[in-house]
Amino acid sequence: MIDIDADEPIQLDDGHSYHFVQQVGPIVRLARIPSRERVDMHIAELGQRLVGLPPNLTPALSILNAMPKVLQEKTMQMAEHVEELLTGLRPGHDKPLPDYDPETTSLNERIATKVAELNAVGITASRSTLNRRIRAYRDQGAAGLVDNRLIRADGPLARLDPIIHTILCEVMADQMKRSTGTLSRIIVEARGAALKQHGLTADDLPSDASFYRYIEVLDNRQLMTATAKKRQSESEKPNRTATPRVEVLPGAEMQIDTNTVDVLVRGPSGTILRPMLTIMLDRATHSIVAHTVRLKATKGVDHAVLLAQAFTPPQNRPDRTHFRTAIQNANPHIGLLEPQRRRQLELSRPFIRPEVIMMDNGRDYAGNTFIAAAEQLRVSIRLAAPHTPLDKSAVERTFRSLQTLFFQFLPGYVGRSPDHRAQNVEKENLMDIYAFQELLDDWILETWGNRKNKSLKDRIFPGTLLTPNQKFSLAARVTDSIRTPLSTDQYIALMPSHFRIVSAIGVQIDGRQFDCAELHRFRHEKSTNQAKKGQWEFKLDPYNPHVAWMRSPDDTWITCPLRSDEQDFYPHQDAYALNQDEQDRNAVVAVSNAVAGNYSYTPAETSDSFSFDDEPVTDFELAEFDPNKE
Repeated sequence: MIDIDADEPIQLDDGHSYHFVQQVGPIVRLARIPSRERVDMHIAELGQRLVGLPPNLTPALSILNAMPKVLQEKTMQMAEHVEELLTGLRPGHDKPLPDYDPETTSLNERIATKVAELNAVGITASRSTLNRRIRAYRDQGAAGLVDNRLIRADGPLARLDPIIHTILCEVMADQMKRSTGTLSRIIVEARGAALKQHGLTADDLPSDASFYRYIEVLDNRQLMTATAKKRQSESEKPNRTATPRVEVLPGAEMQIDTNTVDVLVRGPSGTILRPMLTIMLDRATHSIVAHTVRLKATKGVDHAVLLAQAFTPPQNRPDRTHFRTAIQNANPHIGLLEPQRRRQLELSRPFIRPEVIMMDNGRDYAGNTFIAAAEQLRVSIRLAAPHTPLDKSAVERTFRSLQTLFFQFLPGYVGRSPDHRAQNVEKENLMDIYAFQELLDDWILETWGNRKNKSLKDRIFPGTLLTPNQKFSLAARVTDSIRTPLSTDQYIALMPSHFRIVSAIGVQIDGRQFDCAELHRFRHEKSTNQAKKGQWEFKLDPYNPHVAWMRSPDDTWITCPLRSDEQDFYPHQDAYALNQDEQDRNAVVAVSNAVAGNYSYTPAETSDSFSFDDEPVTDFELAEFDPNKE
């Protein structure tokens, strides 16, 4: 608030001076000098257009309120001392002390007494300092006692020589490409560049203490002493403003990412490995709508199956009770959900159809298989900017949440780095890859969907946190349409196509023989597909190699089981008939396909395929074994 002297000219922002004429209510009338032109304006407008005002008190007041509590207390204590010098009254006293009574002592005498009092308690103060603080207190109150260095507008670099500033920035930019060193190396190289390139003398350069202050300001992200990997990552980020996006509708944006899980599991052949986990997260509700687990690097077909899982709710998938029972029997140290409890939870699990998928530029994502599946389902693909984790911040944060909420409690947890890994983790009672996938699916169903999330807040009451299921329920109330899931035929149509002629023993795809009684009428017959020279179209799920589907002339699918199904579906039973990696992959992907909803999957046939030796097989032992020598 500012008091204006009505007898003095008033300067406005139009460059003219005015005389005050009169005020009627909130309206002020001014006369322009020298034309005497009358101008009427509201008092609020006058306050905005005044120029040449005294210093604003707001910065000092805001700094005083934002200061640490200790500094606030010191400032207010000094304000009490200054108040005592001016009025003689000390807080808590009704009468002034004899040494500070204004009626018997002068201000200079009181200042001398106060200097001695402050120095006696360890507070350095002089007569000139107290006089300066008295003037500041009279002008601005307690805010005037705030250290001016805390509210200085020019900043700590304002007085730095531009040449030194440029050299310091160049040296620090060069450090981004080098191995990590200390800040003293930056100072030494900056001094050398100033002396060599600009001919400055040592007296022209700041002190080491000043250099450290300047570096602290310029290196606000503390990259100079960070790891070289972090500096490289930061330097590759696009130099632009990160604008957060807010998604309100479920399915408006799904985010996909793949990470290696920090948990050791057993593969079907006993190999101890860390699986790869891919999750699809809805950004609006933070629901994990689909996930797949792999023992080896993911491929585009893995993510195509992930799409099929996202578009097919659990209720439309075959019953897996017997399959889960076999897993529980093979892993008695874990606890899977009971069938009845799981069916209840599946009823409340959100079904969210993806509209847009945000993914990175990896070959497994950007391949033709995944892109074709997304186009067929009318899902738009949005690529994240290179080296910009913020584009997929929700799914990146979800992986960290899985680490702390789920993974660290499992047997075989190895920690987030070698420094956090315990000894002999391989000798723990590890679960197999099937149990890990089922246990994770149970946890997502029971815990993740019903756990309050800090990123999900009520729009009217931001202090109220919501669960992913609650967020979906609120959004579903305002939806304008019903999104239906995939049917069985649509699910089959998502699988890769193979074109074959049906022979006397069926068809051969990827080295496997498929046949059924319904194929008999098509043996040695050609289809009407001239583009494929009369071959019939077959669909084969690479992660479910025990069944194929043939498109019949009436556009329906004929189920063709695998010949010698028992042997080919479980190649790991013949421990070294195939390459070790291929064994693990073929067995695990078949289970993943069952989770995704393959109706022809037969759970009862898996009951004998989950037994492992009592003694764990280490990576070292597997490396020494050569199956070709047998």
